[in-house]
Formats: sequence, C-alpha cells, structure tokens
Amino acid sequence: ERYVRWRKQFRDWLRAPVTVADGMAAVASLDGTVAFFTADTGELLWAASLGTPVTYSVALPPAGNGVGRTAYAGDAHGSMHVLDVVAREHRPVFQAIGAIEGPPVVAAGHVYALSADGCVYQIDARTSSYQMMLELGEPALGALMVADGVLFAAGAGGAVHAIDINDRQRRWRLDTGGLVHAAPVAADGWLYVGGTDGLLWSVDIDDHRRRGAVDIGVPLHTAPQCADGRLFVGGSDGVVRAFDVSGGHAGHPEELWPRPPKVGDEVSGLAVADDRVYAAADGMLVELDIDTGRPGLRLKVGNSVTAAPVAAGNFVYVAGLDGVVSCLSM
Repeated sequence: ERYVRWRKQFRDWLRAPVTVADGMAAVASLDGTVAFFTADTGELLWAASLGTPVTYSVALPPAGNGVGRTAYAGDAHGSMHVLDVVAREHRPVFQAIGAIEGPPVVAAGHVYALSADGCVYQIDARTSSYQMMLELGEPALGALMVADGVLFAAGAGGAVHAIDINDRQRRWRLDTGGLVHAAPVAADGWLYVGGTDGLLWSVDIDDHRRRGAVDIGVPLHTAPQCADGRLFVGGSDGVVRAFDVSGGHAGHPEELWPRPPKVGDEVSGLAVADDRVYAAADGMLVELDIDTGRPGLRLKVGNSVTAAPVAAGNFVYVAGLDGVVSCLSM
C-alpha cells in the first residue's frame, strides 16, 4: 500500500483505461457510470450515470479557448454523450446506428468517434456540434488515433484506414492479415500497427507504399507505445518486446532487448514514462527498465486488469475488472 496514492471502488467492471488531462482523471464503468477525480488526490468531482455500458475511455479536450471542463463518452447503444463537469450535466450529442467502438480521440479542437457500422464522426469540442465525416465501407473494430493530421481507423476486416482530417478524404488503407484491436502509434512520420496475425507493421504515413512487417509470432491485442526512438510491444504470450525505430530503423524495427521479459500470461497494456516501461498483466503492474527490460517493482493492483495502465505526471493509473481504479506513485 505504500505506493498507492489513492484507490476507488466502482460497482461494475472497468474495462477502459483511465483518462488523465489538465489535472483531472476520468473513469468509465460498464454500469454506465462516468466519474471524474482530481488526478493527484482522488477527490471526487462528479459522477454521472449514463444508463448504458461505457466500454471505452472518456475523451477530455483541453480546457480553455472557449472550452470548459467537458468530456465525451460513447456508450454500447451508440450514443455519444457530452458531460459538463462544472455544471454537472450531461446530454447526448448524437445517436449512431451501431455502438461507439473504441475511445473517442481529441485532436486540433475536435473529438473523433467511430461507430460499429463504420461511420467516423467529427465533433467540435467547443460547441459539441457534429458531422458524419466519412464511412469506412466496412464495420469497425474501434482502434482509432490521430497523428500528423491523419485519422487512423481499423475496420473489422483487418484494414487500417488513413483519413485526412482537413479534407476528410481517405489517403490510403493497409490490409493486414489479422484484426487490429488496439490503436496504432505514430512516431517521426511512421505508423506502427499490431494485430492478431502476430505482425508488427511499419508504414510511412506520407507514402504508404514504404512499409515493412516484423513477425512477432504471437497475437498483439494491445496498443504499442513509442518513446525516444524506441517502440514497445506487449504480446499475448505475456512478453514485452522493445525495438529500435530511430533513424534508418524507422521502417525496419530492430529488436533491442536480448532477453525480453515475460510479465504474465498476457500483456493487458503498456505505458512509458521517463526511464521505465509499465506493463499490466494478470492483475499485476510490472516496472521494467527501459534500456534492458529488466523487471523491477511488481505491484498487485487487482484481480484482473484488461485495461492499459496510464502514466501521467508522477503517477500511474490502473483500472481493473474488479471495479477498482488505483493511482500509484512509482
């Protein structure tokens, strides 16, 4: 308990990672509760009940520039909600045909969301006005992220679609041999995608014909993480692997750790902060040395953790299927 800054118990499962921004943490539960806390003390600011399961993380646009302390959450019935934390009010923004798949993401004053029927929505973070931006042409899995002015969305057939957020046109698509369940990550103009086929794809964002793939050999269900020219990948075999993606290795990642550590039965997610990598697996949070991969501190954080840990400031936030969210001072 010496590492626990604060801990909160919810009534239902927490499958989504904690969202932290501007000193506030947001937690979403499968019973439809969305709760907001002061990030460093755990003081409850507000808890809203949306009435339907919230499976994915909450989006927190930066406060200021006419934007108050608002949040966006999508539910399993296809409603996107805006929540005003100061006024303690919430209302639906739009109703999609399918469930909101994947966490909504924030970029350049907008919030982007993806529905199960493959529709991409763009919401003005200041006014909450919205438009249907584009249809993928196939059902969606929920992996969504924005980098370099491009929105990347995963379809249920294994394709990753690259969409220009300014002209709303599809730039390209990458057809993988598996399913992409977790958001890709971008660094220095390259996109890195992991899927159930066990391949780690690297794609030049501007010229998608420049691409490569590393065969990890096991399905990849969690989002890769990048820091300082290094890429970290968690496998379904419980092993965390590190790759050099700096300079000439950007399109051809080279494995760094000669003895990649096994942290559990399956890696639930990764976070990177300073000189440490944090891996969640089997209800444990394991600290790894960023240079060697050598395991350090191991903390029991719940019965089962299926959400990625989140590093922000001096803390790591972990949510578990036992309904417990923990803020850890590492």
